[in-house]
Amino acid sequence: MKHFQIAHLYKSLFLIITILLSSHLSKSQDIQEIKVTGSFTKAPIQEFFNSLEKSYGIRFFYKEEWIKSTEVTKIFDNVPLVQVMNQILADKQLTFKFFQNSSIVIYPQGADNRNGANTDDSQILVIGDPLNQGRYQRAKLQGRVLDGKNGETLAGAVIYNIESGLGTSTNSNGKFSMEMAAGEMHLRISFIGYENQTQKIRLIQNGNADFELFEQSHYIDVYITQEVLHFSVEKYTT
Repeated sequence: MKHFQIAHLYKSLFLIITILLSSHLSKSQDIQEIKVTGSFTKAPIQEFFNSLEKSYGIRFFYKEEWIKSTEVTKIFDNVPLVQVMNQILADKQLTFKFFQNSSIVIYPQGADNRNGANTDDSQILVIGDPLNQGRYQRAKLQGRVLDGKNGETLAGAVIYNIESGLGTSTNSNGKFSMEMAAGEMHLRISFIGYENQTQKIRLIQNGNADFELFEQSHYIDVYITQEVLHFSVEKYTT
């Protein structure tokens, strides 16, 4: 009986150590590799962020008035973190940046327009022949996401349709393909370490488009992060 208890104790300790080790590995992984799984129903967005912080060891910084009265009702099944952020902020007039591989800074869209982020609705990218307007109900958009400075393709960049809540990501060659309802929509193109771009398009028929992203400006990172961190200190010390 005593030997059984000792064996059971060792087994329990082994399981505890394994769980702790797994938790440590999960929290120390590259933020680009994080994939989110969970179900949320009318969860206040602050609780949603707290849940991600506890589960994945990341931290969120924002002003509370920016997310006031915002709820999350989503089911995620092994969804990349960048796609999760795109989905929950799609209709909130907010955007985000990854910071130092451990944090996410959330701020209003347009705060970084001085750096050339494209959020001007007057700049519509037309895909297809205007003479075919209304002829097709659905169409396929194909293209690439490129580094705007050197022209290199970006593998793993996310192209997200804000209106439909659907998106895709570029393959190892930086190429993407997505079928959508024809008409006007906003696409948010994002890649870790780069400025997000929001582009309004009018999809008429099957066509191609390339999007360029530029590396995040250090000045903007510091400016926005310091502003948000000032408010975040109160959040983490209360």
